[in-house]
Amino acid sequence: MKIDDKEIERLLEGFESEDIKIPEELGEKLDLKLKELKPKKYKRWISVSVASILILGISYAISPSFRTFGDTVFKYIFGDIGIENAVNSGYKGSPRQDINISDYNISIENIYMDDLRISFDAIIENYADNGENQYSLYAEGEQFDNIAINNGLFFKDGKEFKANVQIIGDNVSKLINGKDKLELNLKLVRHYNIKVNGDYELKDETIGTSKLILDIPKDIEKTRYININETIKDKDLNLTVEKLEMAPTMMYIHSYGKLDGVGEVQGLYNFKIISDKGDIYKENLVLSGIGNENGFRQSIVPSAYYNKNDKLKLRADGVFIDANKKVEINLNGSYPKVIDYFGYKVTINQVKYENNQLIVEVLDNNIFDHMGVSYIDEDSTIEGYFDGEIHGLVFDINKRDSYDLSLGLILKYKMPINIEIKNDNK
Repeated sequence: MKIDDKEIERLLEGFESEDIKIPEELGEKLDLKLKELKPKKYKRWISVSVASILILGISYAISPSFRTFGDTVFKYIFGDIGIENAVNSGYKGSPRQDINISDYNISIENIYMDDLRISFDAIIENYADNGENQYSLYAEGEQFDNIAINNGLFFKDGKEFKANVQIIGDNVSKLINGKDKLELNLKLVRHYNIKVNGDYELKDETIGTSKLILDIPKDIEKTRYININETIKDKDLNLTVEKLEMAPTMMYIHSYGKLDGVGEVQGLYNFKIISDKGDIYKENLVLSGIGNENGFRQSIVPSAYYNKNDKLKLRADGVFIDANKKVEINLNGSYPKVIDYFGYKVTINQVKYENNQLIVEVLDNNIFDHMGVSYIDEDSTIEGYFDGEIHGLVFDINKRDSYDLSLGLILKYKMPINIEIKNDNK
């Protein structure tokens, strides 16, 4: 049974990212489409329903405690979809390699690279653990300055023990352009819990290291750009959608702008790109945005790199705004306390001072997508936690009666965006 992309598009129109309940019909259609996309020679190593992925994406967006787990799972699921789509279009990988780290035999497989990211799987061949430990594979080196490295957390998949490592960023091109070899330093780390004074603490132990030398294909596919340069004005908002940056396995949408009196644009929300044949390219996840010198960029997986249609459409429900406003908080004040925050009602649930730290708890009442960066005084940075519906902001600061808190929240500015993009990617 072949699934119609336009039917999926219709179902996605009815799916609101704020609502965790996934329509049963949408989940079934997406699962079938996922199976349809899989190439015969490229094996998926995690079996999970697309509906579950969507739920995880929502949880990830509102809960910082999900970030470590969320990063890993999205690398497997969404990153893999991007690679699978590219493989179906002729994207080629490099041959398998075998390395040894301490007593572990590790196979390096599914090696793919372009000038935007490098991705490979690691499989421990002789894994024999009682399940009390977790393992990660780290890629290290001075050459990784200003490059994001998603280190691989190993998962049990049937009889195999697998991880995925990705090296992503603007400077990936500097690692590979004009070269025929790339040398990586790999480190295998064990994570385990140890009981200290009645409480468990997570510890890391380096098991060993090894070098991995990858061949850089001579015909490596280069990133392409589609200039959009569409400016949208809505009341006090000025937004420019600048360009689409396309590599074989993923894309970036670049945008910038400002909401006067509130803050800078931090990207689009609930957005997707659609071809005139109904191909859908969805945002990876909300927190995949990266600030740059001109504004903000967000990931889209898979990529329209191989799409030769004449037109693409960008649709979004609005933009994120980095809204920072000073709020007076008092240790002797009465809480919970509701404050006006650029027209929204934000609840300060509790303010307390414990263990030489100031703790401010903000209630997540579903008006903001996630926390930005908050400050008390210019040199006081933030730590944080998430517990149920509470965002906890923790500051290392001396105790005093009152503070001026610069509360950084990411607000949603709702504004339908529908832009036609001339696809000159030919």
